[in-house]
Amino acid sequence: MKKHLAIAGLALIIGMAPLTSVKAEGSAVPLDKDVVKQQIDKDRIDQVKFHLNELAHLNKTDRSDYLSEFGIEVNKKSISASESTYNNESLKDEFENILDNAYIYTMDDNGFVYDKNGEVVNEIDLNKKEEGVENNIALQRATIDPNILGSNSGAFARQVTATGYKGIRTTFTLPSYPAINAPNGSVAGYLYNGIDVLSSSYLSGFKLEAGLQYSQAQNSYTAVIHPQGTLQNPIPDGSTSVPPRYKAGTNVISNVFYDTTTSRFKYFVNGTNVNGTNQYLLFTYSKPLSSSEVSNLVVKRVTALAKENYSGGDIGKVTVNYSGTEVTRIDGSTTDLTQGILSSHTYNGKTFGTCDTPSGAISKSGSVPYQTVTVNTVGF
Repeated sequence: MKKHLAIAGLALIIGMAPLTSVKAEGSAVPLDKDVVKQQIDKDRIDQVKFHLNELAHLNKTDRSDYLSEFGIEVNKKSISASESTYNNESLKDEFENILDNAYIYTMDDNGFVYDKNGEVVNEIDLNKKEEGVENNIALQRATIDPNILGSNSGAFARQVTATGYKGIRTTFTLPSYPAINAPNGSVAGYLYNGIDVLSSSYLSGFKLEAGLQYSQAQNSYTAVIHPQGTLQNPIPDGSTSVPPRYKAGTNVISNVFYDTTTSRFKYFVNGTNVNGTNQYLLFTYSKPLSSSEVSNLVVKRVTALAKENYSGGDIGKVTVNYSGTEVTRIDGSTTDLTQGILSSHTYNGKTFGTCDTPSGAISKSGSVPYQTVTVNTVGF
């Protein structure tokens, strides 16, 4: 076993409290580096276990495919696709190596974002209020349905599960121009997953969205995370630890998960960056939820063109090919996302869940987990 795991093992024995930076004269003060590094070491260990556990539930063929997704060659260093693959020490070393070289960030409950060296690389305002669709009804044209939550934020295909799900994992090909085209500088293309606390009792419940944002100018993608109450991306911009962008036209894995045992949101993305190198990124955020909130968790998959105060019109198009979408139930079991799992979550006449807007701009083909989704506003 690698030394860093042995050192960090103490954190597993004594447990980890939520990351809470302290207040000093009314202002939050960042945590000590050693405290943060201890948490990140635990996150790293937990993530290796996560992947080994996933492998344990796959058949021989699927295990081989899974390893290939992470750039691990079957039969390399005595690794095989046999039934015992998941506890193979060489395979464990491979995932430890991936996590050792990953970009890892964690955020405390005051909005300080730390890298794996314990350095503060960003500070997020977690107290911003999001504007509801009600505030912009007067600006909307007939193509925008004010009864769809968020219809003023752009054009999108939103697929949301019923309650009882705490994780969603998508694999897809990052579209490249002209499959994605957002020529207006005020428009952003997004491919993301999310987790919401959603029911008639929690219409403003906590949510976290995470995925990839397209740059028309660079024809590439950056990983993005939007916790409730802020549109600012916690992943740093301009620091020395900024990860390279992900390359258009390549395959990625994007996974959002709420760990009910540790009360932590976890997001990871794995793919090929613009330098042609495999790149793994992990972001964690401690957010305790009540048992009632956990039971009302839903997950979602969204393909979107975002524009503030959208009221119809041409803002571009995007087509994405999903090669797999798997959701995790509250009890930890997994299944493919299917039409039967989806829900519109309509409360007081307003749709919070599955919907297409503008309805005429969205088309889909194929079964839900392996679907091709197009958002095309040309002509609106």
